Amino acid sequence: MTYITPVTTVTGNGAQTGTDVSTFGTQWTLCLEVLATDTSIVSVQILFQDSTDDFSTDVLAGPTAVITGGITTKGVVRFSWKQADWPDLRIGVTAAKLRTVVQRFAGSGSLTFRSWIE
Repeated sequence: MTYITPVTTVTGNGAQTGTDVSTFGTQWTLCLEVLATDTSIVSVQILFQDSTDDFSTDVLAGPTAVITGGITTKGVVRFSWKQADWPDLRIGVTAAKLRTVVQRFAGSGSLTFRSWIE
């Protein structure tokens, strides 16, 4: 397992640092876990992006997850995508990096999540 985003807490929109995914083969699973949100959060959209130029100009959108309403630590929400679901995601391509972006953060409070590839 390689973390794309280790356990992270955010309070608004923003991109995380990219992780090198150039060495992975074609049999991968990309996972995202939303560990906790405040009940004051209306909705959150988390997007994966890949790039081969360190997110300068070559940035492509990948899978997206949307959470509506607050959850608690007892209500972890997990999403996963296999290579067959996203064959154009550039995992395993030379110089490829992958990152998460909290693209929509509606409401107030905090969001705790993590993502990884296995």
